[in-house]
Amino acid sequence: MEEVVKPKTLDECPRCESRLRTVLVGHRKLQQTCTRDVCDWEGKPYTPRKKPVQTTRFVAVGFGGWTFEAFDQYGQAFVSSRSYRSRKECERSARSEIDNWSKAEGYGECVAVLWPPTIKVKGALIKRKKR
Repeated sequence: MEEVVKPKTLDECPRCESRLRTVLVGHRKLQQTCTRDVCDWEGKPYTPRKKPVQTTRFVAVGFGGWTFEAFDQYGQAFVSSRSYRSRKECERSARSEIDNWSKAEGYGECVAVLWPPTIKVKGALIKRKKR
């Protein structure tokens, strides 16, 4: 196995003092390069350190704010809300909706589900089968 060698990471280009970017180059190596088009400075390619593969992440739900859905006594959705900045504001609006609609004929006891702006999900890690 190839030795992991990472040169000193620079904050700016040693030639023109512009910002640097890290890019993937041949054979899965990383390399720092200058972001300025007229400067062609490139650092020495290096093998990146091995890092664990993350199997959890946060996923956006809806449009980036708290939302709710309201349901009648039969579980039929009748309101899908706009986005709210806070859970408290969303809950207040949801309670108002289900209180009002629970009084309407045929709706029965209504309920609402609050949806957060993001949720944490866990993926399944798939590995290559060894032969």
